[in-house]
Amino acid sequence: MHADRRSKAYELGVEGFLNFAVENLGNTTHIHCPCVKCENIRLFGVGIIRDHLYFNGIDQSYKIWAWHGERWEWTTNASRNVEEDEQSMFNFVSEEVGMDDNDLGDIGFDPYEFSNVIGDGDQPLYPGSSVLLWTVNDFPVYGNLSGCVVKGYKACPICGDDTPSHRQRAAFNGKPEHGTPPEPLNGEEVLHMVEDINYIWGSKNGGSVGENDGDRVCWKKKSKFFDLEYWKYLHVRHVLDVMHIEKNVCDSIIGTLLEIPGKNKDGIAAWLDLLNMGVKTDLQPEYGQRRTCLPPGPWNLSRAKKKAVCNSFYGMKVPKGYCLNIKNLVSLKDSRLLGLKFHDCHTLMQQLLPVAIHYVLEKPARYMKVLKGYVQNCTRSEGCIAERYIAEEAVEFCIEHLSDVSTVGVPSSQKMGVSKPLSGCIVSLVDRDLLNQAHLYVLEYTGEVLPYIEEHMIHIKTTYPKFRKRIKWLQDKHNSTFIQWLHFKVQSELNGEEHNGISENLRLASNWSKHGSAII
Repeated sequence: MHADRRSKAYELGVEGFLNFAVENLGNTTHIHCPCVKCENIRLFGVGIIRDHLYFNGIDQSYKIWAWHGERWEWTTNASRNVEEDEQSMFNFVSEEVGMDDNDLGDIGFDPYEFSNVIGDGDQPLYPGSSVLLWTVNDFPVYGNLSGCVVKGYKACPICGDDTPSHRQRAAFNGKPEHGTPPEPLNGEEVLHMVEDINYIWGSKNGGSVGENDGDRVCWKKKSKFFDLEYWKYLHVRHVLDVMHIEKNVCDSIIGTLLEIPGKNKDGIAAWLDLLNMGVKTDLQPEYGQRRTCLPPGPWNLSRAKKKAVCNSFYGMKVPKGYCLNIKNLVSLKDSRLLGLKFHDCHTLMQQLLPVAIHYVLEKPARYMKVLKGYVQNCTRSEGCIAERYIAEEAVEFCIEHLSDVSTVGVPSSQKMGVSKPLSGCIVSLVDRDLLNQAHLYVLEYTGEVLPYIEEHMIHIKTTYPKFRKRIKWLQDKHNSTFIQWLHFKVQSELNGEEHNGISENLRLASNWSKHGSAII
C-alpha cells in the first residue's frame, strides 16, 4: 500500500485491503474510506473506495486498520499511531462542522471515546427510524395539525387572544401602529396551554371540554404531535406552503372573476364586512321585499367580458416546459378554468392573468400597472410610487399652466426670422425625405388626424385589393402617400359644405407649401 500507485504491488495491496475489510466487517456498502481526502470519516461501497485509493491514494499514517476489523495491542507505538489517526479524524471533523477544543467536553482525545461519539451519530435520537422536523401545509391544514383556530375570532396563531377583529373599528382605524409585535409561543408554552384540553374525537360536532376552556379560546385541541417526546423542543414545528397558498388565492381570484360556483368569494357576507370596515361604501347591498341585490362592482365581468378572458387564455402560446397547455384548461362553453395545478397557478398569478384581464377591467384597476411600473426599489415601493407620481404631476402642471407665459431673455417667435437666427445657431438645410418623415410623425400623434389615418388605410386596401393582406406593403404605401392625400382631403372638405368641422390646427397640419414643407 506504500508503493507507487501505478505499480502492480499497489494494485495487489488495494485488493488485499478490500478483501480484508469485507471479511472482517461483513459489509460491502458501508465501509470507512481510508483515502487521503476521506480519512476514514466517510462511508462508501467497495467500488467507490477502490477508485478513491487509486485517484487520491491511501492515508500513509493509517498503519493499523482499526476501522476495518484489525485488532491491536495497546503498545506505545500503536497508541501513538492510533492517536495520530484520531487526531487527523478530529481535524477533518473540526473543519467540516466548525468544532474547536471547547466543544469536546469530557471526551478528550481518547480514541475509544471519540469512536463511540462518531458511532452514536449514526443512531436515531428517539425510538423509530426517522424524526419529524416540521409539517408543510397551507393555513387551514395548519389549524388542524396544530390545534389552533385559524378562522373567525382569535384566528392569528401569533397574537392568540389579543387578535383584533375587523368588527373592532378602533383597531382598524387606518393609522400606523408603532407597537412591538407579540413574541411567538415556543413548544413548551403551547403544550402548557393545551395540556388539559379534553377534545372529543369522533363526535358529530366535535369540541373540547375543560374547566378553563374560556382562557384558551384560540386553541381547540391538543395536537397529536405532542405525543412525540421532542416535539415541544422544536423551534419551528409548522411551515406554510407558499405554492399551496398561492393556488388557493389563484382559485379564489379566478372563481370570483368568472363567477365559478363553489369558488366565488363575492357574497353577501364579504360585502357586509367591507361595509362594516368602511371600504367600498358606495357598493351597499340593496334589500328588497323578496331578495337582496348586490350592485355590480369593478371586479364583476359581463358575459361578453368573461368570454373575452377565456378566449385570451385559450389563444395563449407559451414556450415548451413553461407550464401546461392553457388551452386544455379552458372551457369556452361555460367560461371556466378547470384542472389548474400548483405551477399553473403560479404562472397565472405572476404573468398570464394580468395579460388576460388587462382590457376588461376598468381604468382605475388597470392604473395599478402604471403604479407598479414606478417601482425601482422593491424595498421602498411606496416611496418610489410617491416620488414618480409627484414628478409627473409637476411636469403636467408646467405643461398646462405655463404654456402661455412669455419667455424672459428670448425673442418672441413673431419677431424671429430665418435670416436672423439666435446667437450660436447654425442654419442647416433639411432634405425632403427627412422633412416628410418629421411631418408624418407629427400627424400620426395628432388626435384630430387619427380618423383620417383609418380612412386612408381603407382607401389603400380598396384601391389595391391584391395587397390588402400584406401589412408591411400597406404601411409603406401609407407612409409615402398619406401627407399628400391628407392635404387634398382637408382642402376638399374646406371647399365643401362641411368645412365648419375642420379645426384650425388640422388645416395648418395638412397644409402643404409649394416646396413640399409642412407649415405647423
